[in-house]
Amino acid sequence: MASSPTILLTGATGTIGTELTKRLVAQGVPFRALVRNPTDKSAQALRALAGAEVVAGDFNDAVSLDLCGHKI
Repeated sequence: MASSPTILLTGATGTIGTELTKRLVAQGVPFRALVRNPTDKSAQALRALAGAEVVAGDFNDAVSLDLCGHKI
């Protein structure tokens, strides 16, 4: 059985993104939550969820979007 691809969730600290994060964690779906500021209170709350991988990135900074060698 092939493993599921990892999803990149943008807007993870917003209202909808936070709810999507909770659902992805609950369903065991592998994902990365893209946040502009990983030290922000909202990003820290996402990090506290077991299974949430928080990564820093900004669509206005192409270099920041080179996540683990996978360009977006």
